[in-house]
Amino acid sequence: MLRRTHTPRHLAVPTAVALACTLTACGTEGDEAAADVTGDITVFAAASLTDTFTELGEAFEAEHPGTTVTFSFAGSSALAQQIISGAPADVFASASPATMALVTDEELAAGDPVVFDFAGKYLDNTVVLREGGEYTLGDITFRTPVRHRHPVETYGLFFRLNTTIGLISDTRFFPELADHYRAEHLIINVLRQKPIENHEIVEHLALNDVRAIIEKVRPKTAILTHFGMHIINEGPWRAARRLSRETGVNVIAARDGMKWEF
Repeated sequence: MLRRTHTPRHLAVPTAVALACTLTACGTEGDEAAADVTGDITVFAAASLTDTFTELGEAFEAEHPGTTVTFSFAGSSALAQQIISGAPADVFASASPATMALVTDEELAAGDPVVFDFAGKYLDNTVVLREGGEYTLGDITFRTPVRHRHPVETYGLFFRLNTTIGLISDTRFFPELADHYRAEHLIINVLRQKPIENHEIVEHLALNDVRAIIEKVRPKTAILTHFGMHIINEGPWRAARRLSRETGVNVIAARDGMKWEF
């Protein structure tokens, strides 16, 4: 059961999935605890999570009669300062680890903001990825060559199997990025259709960034994924075909259920 004490303890969570776990009490005592949740639940969440969290809150209230989920959506920094100043909240969902740290550093958060207790029992080991690290999972070895330019601490992966594969996850473009992913095959997250200007707070890649990476690395194959709505509306395959013509590299647009053999 979620209860507010005289000294509030706030559960800090970074994603919508985390909110779902929080609202179902899966970080406490499992299904039995979830069934006991009653009363008011106050959630402070980043404005970018408004649609997703509102939907989750409505679903939670429907599944748990007697509960009321109240949201306060605003900028993460503003919400963190409200909590530090004493504003009562049961859940804090920040858009960035740095802002979440403002609350956790004040020892105002309960629980683990990265790996929840309920999930930990299913893991054999938990490893924190670091820039330049090398890791082994079974017979697969991979590196995290460089920290990406993103509000959330993010790394891509570089695999050496019977070939080399680079996975470039979310990041703003920076000149050295391609040098860390000189692989025979690339998988690239690309969000934006139009170029991202320096003044824009969009820490992702656009199609022109992807073209620059492909031209520098010259992989055998480049697979594009993680599309934004403008690319989806145009047709990702059209963007891939255009990049193939411009670069001379085999560029493929990923699709649901796709399997790729190398």
